[in-house]
Amino acid sequence: MDHSTFGAFAFEIEAGGKRVFYSGDFREHGYIGAKTLEIIADKCVPGVDALLMEGTMLGRTEETVQTEQELAEEVTARYRDFPKALLAYQSGQNVSRAVSFYKAAQALNRELVLDFYTAHVLAELGQCAGGKRLPYPGNLTGIRVWYPHWLTDRMDRERRWDLIGRFARTSFKMSRNDMPERLDKIMLYVRPPMDYDLKKIPGIGGSMLLYSLWSGYLKAGSTKSFVDRLQTMGIERHIIHTSGHASVATLQRLVNALQPKKLFPIHTLYPEEYGRFGVEVQELNDGEECAL
Repeated sequence: MDHSTFGAFAFEIEAGGKRVFYSGDFREHGYIGAKTLEIIADKCVPGVDALLMEGTMLGRTEETVQTEQELAEEVTARYRDFPKALLAYQSGQNVSRAVSFYKAAQALNRELVLDFYTAHVLAELGQCAGGKRLPYPGNLTGIRVWYPHWLTDRMDRERRWDLIGRFARTSFKMSRNDMPERLDKIMLYVRPPMDYDLKKIPGIGGSMLLYSLWSGYLKAGSTKSFVDRLQTMGIERHIIHTSGHASVATLQRLVNALQPKKLFPIHTLYPEEYGRFGVEVQELNDGEECAL
């Protein structure tokens, strides 16, 4: 399935003359795109007895659902002549977003400077089926790695010296001292509390934070504190994000393709909205059994 993280799956389970389809987390606006539902329509006979379908985006209809490619193009168009660093703040597991930011960095003639944890994740996934074109050092051009203090210290305390050393003695490493003269040529991966390192980079003020997470995280906690601290350093934020989950329109298309006899809400805060899909809905609590 198409999802923001790598290797998402749906499952069709058949036993005793019954079929259950579990959607998992999915969407239609990533790089696999409409092929997601084409694959399902090709492999699954309509009329499943039960569809367990995610509904993360229910109740969030005000959100703009960009494609990943549109997101990359927006960054490219908006920051064509930007004179300082672009700071990318995303989940380290959001592989599709790393691809989008890499595309934008390439179009802007900037190096993508990954923190070493994100670089490690992408390099590991690059060894999996479907990972040949992931952006990690040594696989694609224009990618460097940096070592934030808090992350390096944490990995040292956890004895993850293999992870620390993976890129430390390679030409891909970029130190803080390398950055001041290249601020207009880098897209630097950051997250809390890397402002400790950013404060030590002369000229970092005036850079732009590309915030690419759910906007709700900005209301409280470490994310809000981090973004607020960057603002005191003269670093503004640009919220540019698209969900890893299906829009309401895509959810309806999945229902239409599978024509389930019964619909079960999963992974949602709004199970009461499942009635909009035109199928009988049954809500279950965790651990509750149901006979089909």
